[in-house]
Amino acid sequence: MAWYRETPNSSIIQEDKLLRDIFDDPHMWSAFNNSKTSPTGLFQIKDLSHPGGFKGLATRHLSRARQLVEEISAGKRNATLIRDVDRLSDTLCSVSDLAGFIRRTHPQVEWLAAANETFMEVVEYMNGLNQHQKLYELIATATPNSAEEKAVQSGLLHDFELSGMKLSEEARAKYLELSNAEIELEQEFSSTFKPAEEVVEFDKSELEGLNGATLFKVSTGRNTAAIPTTGDIPNLALQLCVNEETRRRIFEATRTAQQGHIDILEKFLSIRAELASLAGYKTYAELKLSDKMAKTPGIFPSHLV
Repeated sequence: MAWYRETPNSSIIQEDKLLRDIFDDPHMWSAFNNSKTSPTGLFQIKDLSHPGGFKGLATRHLSRARQLVEEISAGKRNATLIRDVDRLSDTLCSVSDLAGFIRRTHPQVEWLAAANETFMEVVEYMNGLNQHQKLYELIATATPNSAEEKAVQSGLLHDFELSGMKLSEEARAKYLELSNAEIELEQEFSSTFKPAEEVVEFDKSELEGLNGATLFKVSTGRNTAAIPTTGDIPNLALQLCVNEETRRRIFEATRTAQQGHIDILEKFLSIRAELASLAGYKTYAELKLSDKMAKTPGIFPSHLV
């Protein structure tokens, strides 16, 4: 199906502009949101007209997935097995990918929390499914009906093996435990970041270029000011302040984490290293790149650069 239009009409151009403005301007988002008398739901998914809708969306898709797994495992879908497992993957990813996007981008805390809960629930189920012995055996022995199904079969088997299917039962259980912990720590790391210092103090002469209204907001005395390390003001200061040293201090302060946050990162990296070791790789980068075009995290040969 062709989605590309050589000469988009004015309606499409206006819709594209509206979409950009909604993402770029909080006031436009508020005005657009308030103009809707009957919510259609995020991405026109009726469940997602409110944060609690994630629960119903996840429950429905997980129920379908479990039913499909039961039927496949019972040998009721042998003739269409590869296609059905691919459909199973699409069913789960349609929820996890959506929730993963919303949990990182939505401006409201309630939506972020609901999306994150759904993401964790679905991905945890998917992690367990990636170590489903019966599914793995059925896919490995299935006869593809086409070249496309053969390619899908190869990809599915590779995903199973990357999730530890060739490991011992004890090692697989450990791999699943670590994978779930990795997901939880990743979310904790991305959602709890706070700079080590709340403000950076300056003499007002160091803030040349900052507009008068903003300078008034951050003033702490006749000649002093304090730039917060969160919110819109530090980003504005990074764009407008003339003094290079001022910009450097603000940039570093907004990106210097509290020790607790660093501890989360170190634990997260330790788990990834353990996952790589269990899977037989020296580093997590090698594990993740093994089936990608780069193949290895090593430096390209000079004649290819």
